[in-house]
Amino acid sequence: MMNVLLLNPPYIEKKKIFMKEIGRCGSTASGNQFWPQTGLAYLAAVAEQEHNVKIIDGIAEQLNFDEILKVVKQFNPEVILIHTTTPTFKNDSLVLELLKKEHNSRYGFVGNHVSNTVLETLKETGADFVLINEPEWTFKELLEKIEEDWSTIKGIGYKKKGKAVINGLRVMKDNLDELPLPARHLLPNKKYRMVLTNNEPFATIVPSRGCPYSCIYCRVGYPWGKRFRKRSVENVYREMAEVKNKFSINNIVFMADTFTLDKIWVLDLCKKIVDEKLQVNWFCNSRIDSIDKEMAHAMKEAGCSLVSFGVESGNQEILNRAKKNVDLNKAKYAIKVTQDAGIRAFAYFIIGLPGETNESIKKTIKFAKSLNPDYVNFHIATPHPGTELQEMAEKNGWIMDYDYEHYDQSGNYSVMRNENLSAEEIYKAQKKAMKDYYLRPTQVIKQISRVRKPKDLVDMVKIGLKVVRGQ
Repeated sequence: MMNVLLLNPPYIEKKKIFMKEIGRCGSTASGNQFWPQTGLAYLAAVAEQEHNVKIIDGIAEQLNFDEILKVVKQFNPEVILIHTTTPTFKNDSLVLELLKKEHNSRYGFVGNHVSNTVLETLKETGADFVLINEPEWTFKELLEKIEEDWSTIKGIGYKKKGKAVINGLRVMKDNLDELPLPARHLLPNKKYRMVLTNNEPFATIVPSRGCPYSCIYCRVGYPWGKRFRKRSVENVYREMAEVKNKFSINNIVFMADTFTLDKIWVLDLCKKIVDEKLQVNWFCNSRIDSIDKEMAHAMKEAGCSLVSFGVESGNQEILNRAKKNVDLNKAKYAIKVTQDAGIRAFAYFIIGLPGETNESIKKTIKFAKSLNPDYVNFHIATPHPGTELQEMAEKNGWIMDYDYEHYDQSGNYSVMRNENLSAEEIYKAQKKAMKDYYLRPTQVIKQISRVRKPKDLVDMVKIGLKVVRGQ
């Protein structure tokens, strides 16, 4: 039995990081949102079957490096696994190097970024190993063989005699019910809050993995695979009930590539929630072509209060080039049936995809206004490692900035131009889009009407000032 430490590193310089979670690439979030480390909790649940496990969420607990180091020395772990993302990779690598100087252990990385940059990560950092793709069973086997030859372990990259090698990918599990529920007892659950839950604690649940679509900008397709695999309704409900009854958390965010992909599954889950009288508030995401009136009303009855849609553009040609594989005309229907059911709609757009022009951006902003969702976010097209967009951008010489810290699509940077617009033009267009949408009297009144507590108003004012300043 070993001591195993799972770490979500804090930012050790002056910058602050608030958001780092499965599939996410933003390093900061409006309103100082702290997202649960459900990915690490899954790994902990597998590891603690045989070992002593501790999770440190340095971001949510706002710890500095010295505080992290103190815990490390007290716990004395033989294995330290660090969760990282593209914009935080430089910082997280530095944390690993500093820890390695102070504590002898086996060090590894996990996350979408390192799944897509295995050899680069091993060559450029002090990591001993990298977990690739679906990590839980790989991590379990690695811990079992930690003192043995690692060459038989599928799903890892590691250093062998100073050389970085990849053993090959592990076959992903068909039955996700075989995974234990995340070890939430090891997380600072009350720290995870955001504006959309009125700053009340929330949990994230992963109901499925894999996506059959091929959007060129998506960074999670490779790590989770194209095969859509869902947990059983009973298994997901059991986790929801645990979140509510054991941890006293009333807000749930479903982290699925597309929650609404299987209508029968969604209806069955909603029926289970209603039949069992589980009173929870939950959010999910959807493609604009995978929701209908029946589903929306069932979701509302079961406690759903917000659905996020990746609309991406108001131009069908741009969507086609991005391999979104969706008819733009379905966006109006999707948002209408959602709002008609009494559920808030959140629409996401991307500025700067291949083919984007100043005229197409104007069209997208106009289209967003015509949809009139409750919330919108205009992201900046970012060529994340492992995506087809990165390959396209490399081939065409579009990448202007290779600093991973700037690969934050939330709007802090634009690292890529396209064939029509410079990176600076794309950056400014994203700022303008946010202002044009939110700084309308109807939107200002709508957002103010949602204020329930003084802290909500303070956070909303902070977010509003960021929009006005173009931050």
